[in-house]
Amino acid sequence: MDAFLFDLDGLLVDSEPLHYEAFCTTCAKFGFNVPWDFKTYCEKAHTQSMGLKTATLELFPEAEKVWQELYHTVKSKFSSLVEEKPLKLMPGVETFINHLKAHHKKMAVVTNSSCSMVLAICQKQPFLWNIPIWITREDYHNAKPSPDGYLKALNVLNIKPEKAAGFEDSPRGLTALKNAKVHPFFISSYNLDHKEQFTSFDQLMKHSVFNQLIK
Repeated sequence: MDAFLFDLDGLLVDSEPLHYEAFCTTCAKFGFNVPWDFKTYCEKAHTQSMGLKTATLELFPEAEKVWQELYHTVKSKFSSLVEEKPLKLMPGVETFINHLKAHHKKMAVVTNSSCSMVLAICQKQPFLWNIPIWITREDYHNAKPSPDGYLKALNVLNIKPEKAAGFEDSPRGLTALKNAKVHPFFISSYNLDHKEQFTSFDQLMKHSVFNQLIK
């Protein structure tokens, strides 16, 4: 592999609990008490591009009238939580990125997050600037599971799909990688239904497949 492509939230940084808190807190303020635990929230939010909205409206049909306001309030609350609370790198990320740098591999992040949110996250974790190319939500048309973001990254890096490996923590992100014909790897501790799954970058690096990627 000549290039390595990464999602951001939940893969490189442990931000998904903040997304969950922002969603539940905001819904409660709007009068909707969400009964999901963190794992259930992740399953609802990360399967399809509109999965969270669909699941929420199934619980609270009346939320459709205020969905846009609610959604923007969730994003604002998440931004506040990123500023207020600690934000850790996911296990093995620093070691993995440093190893790729030592082997002079091309790297890029492809995220559904906005540029402003990326800047806020990287301010908390400046190590992430070791990844030189960032494709944010403003840079492509259709969100994951569409492959648009990854196709944009391949074009910027001037890399063919078969020479790139991609890493995601969500089923819809994994679909985006597959649709871009990038070699997909699923790294997640909350969903065990995918053959490509590793629970962390540490586990990936201990696996024989890692050495095949670097060679």
